[in-house]
Amino acid sequence: MLSHADLFSVTTIRLRGTLTLDLGEPSHAESINRIIQKEQPYLREWLPWVDSAKDLKSSLDYYSNCQVQHKLREVVQFTICDDGVPIGTIGTHIINWSHKSTSIGYWISKEYAGQGIMTDAVQTFSQLLFAKSDLHRLEIRAAVENIASRKVAKKAGYQEEGILRDAEFLYDHFVDLVVHSLLRDRQK
Repeated sequence: MLSHADLFSVTTIRLRGTLTLDLGEPSHAESINRIIQKEQPYLREWLPWVDSAKDLKSSLDYYSNCQVQHKLREVVQFTICDDGVPIGTIGTHIINWSHKSTSIGYWISKEYAGQGIMTDAVQTFSQLLFAKSDLHRLEIRAAVENIASRKVAKKAGYQEEGILRDAEFLYDHFVDLVVHSLLRDRQK
């Protein structure tokens, strides 16, 4: 049986070309914050946390919190980088070790969207989670109308399971979420 430590010892994963997943750290905060501020309307369409990421301190606090949760073996958070420059993030939400499950979240700069990068990141990250831990179930939840994210989940091998009605409050309204899952023994 794998030790959870295996998963938490990974610091960099090569995707393709100059693209990598690098363990999230405060040194990424400035670049990530710059993207969030520049692309706020684009990111705000589907991400409920964008308004709270209002300045560099917010991004630094986020990465510091991720480091604490990483040390506690609760969360794995990577920054998606192109030639070392942050362009987005991918990571788990709180891992439920008792049920051997977690959900993942991700986003990428508008400049890099639609190039298959996120699909590669989700596939690679999912493979890492299964290979380096005893996790059995991974979930992706995306708004019903967030077609791009739903396509990423499907292309990454996740199966659509159903809809959670009014499951997320997005600034001034509720949205339904589609649940997608990938099981250890049922990967493509």
